[in-house]
Amino acid sequence: MQLMDVTLRENIEYDGLLDYNQGLEYLKYVSEHISDQDIQFVELGYIDTSWYTHPQYDPEYLEKAIKIIDGRFKMSAIIHPDKADITLWNKDLISQLSVVRIVNQDDAIPECVRDQVAFLHSLGVKVSINIAYVMRKPLTTVSDMYDTALSFNPDIVYCADSSGSAMPFNIEDIIQLLKSKRQNNMLGLHLHDHTSFAMANAVLAHRNQVDFTDFSVTGDGKGGGNLKTELFLPVKRILDEKPLDDELFFGILDYLNFYENLIGRHTEINVNNYLNSLGGLFRFKSALMEKIRKQASGDNREFIRLILENARADQRLFYSDGKPALE
Repeated sequence: MQLMDVTLRENIEYDGLLDYNQGLEYLKYVSEHISDQDIQFVELGYIDTSWYTHPQYDPEYLEKAIKIIDGRFKMSAIIHPDKADITLWNKDLISQLSVVRIVNQDDAIPECVRDQVAFLHSLGVKVSINIAYVMRKPLTTVSDMYDTALSFNPDIVYCADSSGSAMPFNIEDIIQLLKSKRQNNMLGLHLHDHTSFAMANAVLAHRNQVDFTDFSVTGDGKGGGNLKTELFLPVKRILDEKPLDDELFFGILDYLNFYENLIGRHTEINVNNYLNSLGGLFRFKSALMEKIRKQASGDNREFIRLILENARADQRLFYSDGKPALE
């Protein structure tokens, strides 16, 4: 499963927590500190040309963003089919994107998507057709939209639980539908977290060989937010049976602190949620977590150091080959 960071798109477009200059600062941090082992795609934002409620296609921003990333990650952008005039795009800039995602919120996919897919393919850009609000649609409607999407020859078909209401059995039904009709296309899921099922749904998607999902730091995004980057990154390594190491856990803490400072949200809620998740990750008893919390005395880096020290002393997390997950 490949992972896409949609923090910028969610925060510039919906929450208004970041402007474009802060977005570039965010990209610089991610490019310098986050491993492409953990994140493969970074979504730069919308490239719509006629939607007044959101920042639109901005070639100056795109050029600066592309220069900052400098091939470190693959880049994506997103459009609404009726809000994007492809004749206004700078082809040289758009061709440097790896994927453009076309979001369809209604119960049918408009014919203009066919031309948009063909245009992007002519630039060497892969295309994802996204079916939004899948839980507001009967499965038969999702099936019909999937058939239409496939007729436009996309590289990826994405289903979005935009209302954050899907439970694992709903996701399983959607995955089975998508897999039963898939052609050469890859599959993706965008998971909101209104009802706190995003993590469970992401794990289920991984176990069912879904090709893509996405997340945002602290889950920031519209409504109830998204799958949380800081919680899913360690879980994804476990699912892939890749080694866990100190750099990952301290790096996530630094990532969270940087982001919270960038948006001016100076609370400990998200950091504490991350720290508390580590006890579950390493299968600690509650008494041990309480002991570590007291020993750390509010020092978050010391908290992580003690977590890792105890996890190595009391290995409970093993992979299928018998090796401990924590190096």
